[in-house]
Amino acid sequence: MKRRLAPSQKITDAIAKHTGGSVDPNSVAVYEWAALTSLPLKKKGTLFDGGRVTETTMRQMADFVNNGGFVPMHTLHNPSTQGNELPVGRLISAQVVNNDQGVSELRVLLYVLLSETDLVAKLDGGAVEEVSVGLRTKHLNCSECGFDYLGEDSTFENIWGRVCANGHEIGVNGVHTLASELDTFMELSFVSKGASQGAKYVNRAKSLLGEATYNQQLAATGVPPDATCLFASPTPTTKEPSMDLTALVNDLTTAKASIQVKDGELATAKTTIEALNAEVKGLNTQVTELTAKADGSKVPELEASLKTTKETADAAVAFIRTEADRLAVAAGLTKPADDASLEDLTASIETARTKLRETVPVGGKAPGANSETGDVPAAPLAASFKTV
Repeated sequence: MKRRLAPSQKITDAIAKHTGGSVDPNSVAVYEWAALTSLPLKKKGTLFDGGRVTETTMRQMADFVNNGGFVPMHTLHNPSTQGNELPVGRLISAQVVNNDQGVSELRVLLYVLLSETDLVAKLDGGAVEEVSVGLRTKHLNCSECGFDYLGEDSTFENIWGRVCANGHEIGVNGVHTLASELDTFMELSFVSKGASQGAKYVNRAKSLLGEATYNQQLAATGVPPDATCLFASPTPTTKEPSMDLTALVNDLTTAKASIQVKDGELATAKTTIEALNAEVKGLNTQVTELTAKADGSKVPELEASLKTTKETADAAVAFIRTEADRLAVAAGLTKPADDASLEDLTASIETARTKLRETVPVGGKAPGANSETGDVPAAPLAASFKTV
C-alpha cells in the first residue's frame, strides 16, 4: 500500500468533482502516473515511429480531465481490442510538468476500485509499472515539411507507405510526426510495456498532484507554478487494427503479381477462343454446305471435328469465367451473370484488376507490426493510436 496516495482534501475534492460525490474515497485506491511524455514514441513501423506529442496537445488533455471529462481506466486497451471490459477506474486530475531531465510529462491522478482486488494487488506490489494512452488528434504533421497525414491532401499511399507528399519517409534520417490538437481522449490503460517513454508509476516521494501543498511550496520559493507546470492536453496516438497489415499488404502485392501473370494467360486464352470461334464458324459453314449437297460421307467427320472444337472453346470460356469470378470476389465486386458473354466476362476481369491495383500501395510497403509489442497500426485507423 506504500504506492497509494493518502486521501488528502485535494484528492477527495477531485473524486467528488468527477463522480458527483457518489464515490466514497475509502472505496478506491489512488495513484499518480506519468501518462505521457514529450520523448519520442516507440512505435516502429507505424506513422508514430519516433513521433512526438506537442505540449499544447498534452495541455488540452489535462484541461479535458480537469474540466470533468470522463477518461476511463482499462487494462491492455481491452475496449479497443476485445470490446468486453468495463472500466476498472478513472482519471480525476491532470497536469503537465517538467521532470528532472527537462522532459515534459502529463501527470495524472487516477483511482482504481478496491473491488478490483487482483489489479490493486499488482499495482501495490509493483508488478505494473507502465500505462498507455488511447486518444486521437486532429493533425499529424511531418517533422520536415509540415505535411499533415490527417489532412485533406493525404492519400492511402502516404499513410500506409509512411512517406509524405514531399518524399520524407518516417523513421528515415530522423523524420517523424508531430501530433497536435486534441480530438478525443479515449482512455488510459495499464500495460506491461508502453510506447511512450517514461509513461509510468510515480512514487509518493515524487508525487506532485496528490499533495495540496505543492503549489504553495512553489509560491513560497518565488517560482510561479506555471514556470514548471504546463497544463497540457492529449496526444495523437494511432488506434491500430487488430490485424497484421504487413501480411495483408504482402498478400495484396503477391495478388498483384499473380494478376500480372494471369494477364498473359487471359490474353492467350482470349486469342485462342477467337481463333476457335472462327474455326467453328467455318466448320458450321462447311456442314451447312455439305448438308445442302447431301454429301453424307463427310458429315460424321466434320461433326466430330466440330464437337472437338466446341469442347476446346467451352474449356477456354470456363477458364475465363473462373478467373472473372475469382477476381470479382477478391475485388469485392458482384460475380458476372451466368449467361454473361465473353465480352462481359472480359470487362468484369478488367474492372476487378483495376480495383485490385488501386488497392495495393505503391511499392507494396506497409506499416508493419510494432517490434516492441507485436501490435500494428489501422485506417482512418491512422487517425488514432494506442501506445501499447
